[in-house]
Amino acid sequence: MNIKNDYAHELAKELSQLTGESQTQAVIVSLEERLRRVRREKEREKKVEALLALGKRTAPLLNLPKDADHTAWMYDENGLPI
Repeated sequence: MNIKNDYAHELAKELSQLTGESQTQAVIVSLEERLRRVRREKEREKKVEALLALGKRTAPLLNLPKDADHTAWMYDENGLPI
């Protein structure tokens, strides 16, 4: 890979000086860290979508009126969890 961007080279140079790594190693580590963050975020998004889909599929099974207090079935008359 040949990056022809002065700013990218400045960043790699500064990072390598601060860490004692070569510029190549500094770039590799940075890319690995960013890739881990992006993958983790994508996984979170998939989980959220799956949970929302599950909620949409299962909500009708509760047979609650649309204006019902959805927490009423979770607590007794004293406000304690059932």
